[in-house]
Amino acid sequence: MKRILLLIFSLLLLLSQTGCWDITLLKDARLVVLAGLDRTPEGKLLTTAVIRESKVAEGGQELTNVILKSTGHTPRETRDNADRRLNDRFDPSKNRTLVLGEKLAREDIYPILDIFFRDPKSALNAHFAVVKGKAEDLLDLNKVGDTMIGQFVDETISSAETSTLVPQVNIKSISPMMFDPGQDFAVPYLTKETGDLQAAGINNKKDVSVEGIAMFHGRHMTGTLNREESRLFLLMADKKNRIARMIMQVDPGKAADVGSYITIDIGKMKQTLDVQIRPDGTIQANVNLNMDVAAIEYPKDKLTEPTIIDRLNKKVSESLTHQATQVVKKMKRSRFDGFGIGRRIMAHYPEKWQGAKWWTKTYPKITIRPRVTARIIGHGIVN
Repeated sequence: MKRILLLIFSLLLLLSQTGCWDITLLKDARLVVLAGLDRTPEGKLLTTAVIRESKVAEGGQELTNVILKSTGHTPRETRDNADRRLNDRFDPSKNRTLVLGEKLAREDIYPILDIFFRDPKSALNAHFAVVKGKAEDLLDLNKVGDTMIGQFVDETISSAETSTLVPQVNIKSISPMMFDPGQDFAVPYLTKETGDLQAAGINNKKDVSVEGIAMFHGRHMTGTLNREESRLFLLMADKKNRIARMIMQVDPGKAADVGSYITIDIGKMKQTLDVQIRPDGTIQANVNLNMDVAAIEYPKDKLTEPTIIDRLNKKVSESLTHQATQVVKKMKRSRFDGFGIGRRIMAHYPEKWQGAKWWTKTYPKITIRPRVTARIIGHGIVN
């Protein structure tokens, strides 16, 4: 009897369960894999979306791109206008990368991103990047070699993150930093052309290149750092990823002299940031970076001799410290506090915090002293 009552209760319980009332079928959607936003000369927003399509071809399915463009006063209006031109629903929920044109990025970006934070189906884990020029031009590439532009941009940024070239950021992670008055953020900075032989790209065609990072102050892009500067900033900010490789000239000679350069891989490192109020009331921040490195390329060799190692340690440390000083100058000019010095002032010296005046009056006068110390502990298998 007890078993019968349990069975009846279970059946009644199943009948009372509701189904999925908000189910979304992918077959009814046109999925966006890459999206770009620009400001038009008329002042409107231009959304460029790459939609992945598949069609039956000999030997199986063939992937193609549909590039859709629409304008509007707001991002939502551009989506609605795009949706009216498709036979299925415009769906950006699977988007992998959002790219802003540089002109638009130098405006207040929060109104542009508001729709992503409010929509529960937004792809908040999508990469976020800025492109030199217009995002529209980058998405118009369609393919890089045999790789679709959406996949290529996504994988290129992921590779740059692994190589400590750009920080690991997405739409979700930059949201709290936009409203943090004590620290700024940076995102990958892309370009179609690099100005040198790399511009030829794959098959002698233009392609996408990660040129460094775009620095943001608050909600506005304020400057850029190139590849070498970007990697050094990330190391000073204690954001080293799996790989960090640097090349520098350590011996006198012409720029074309391969033997005057050394290539190092960064191993274990220790970063410290010490913010102090000096007796005269001024603020000083000391950024110390101690690194163990491996020399993976040095044609002059003799890396087993202590005198050679000591000289290279000194030369590499001096060179990196000088480069770090130049990076700090660019950061201050852009009012970019990527180290979070303002946050430490707010926490430990609140009487020195001046709100908005901190960035216009105090931060440009702060003394930031970087010091990089490198120690060569490996030199490959060459004796």
